Amino acid sequence: VHTEIRLLAFNGRKAEVIFRQLVAADYLDDSVTRAGLPSTSPAYAAMPFSGKLSAWREALLAALAQ
Repeated sequence: VHTEIRLLAFNGRKAEVIFRQLVAADYLDDSVTRAGLPSTSPAYAAMPFSGKLSAWREALLAALAQ
């Protein structure tokens, strides 16, 4: 167990789904925040880059503040 990990940030919904399928839920500690974030891929054009940047920045800053 890595005690300093505070955030698991998933780059897109698919990454989060696969993680949940492959990692036993009871193995995860509640102290680790899990955040599904918008894909950074240019192929994901539903959200502009500025929106993606904002979502990622917010998640990272919140984890650092813990």
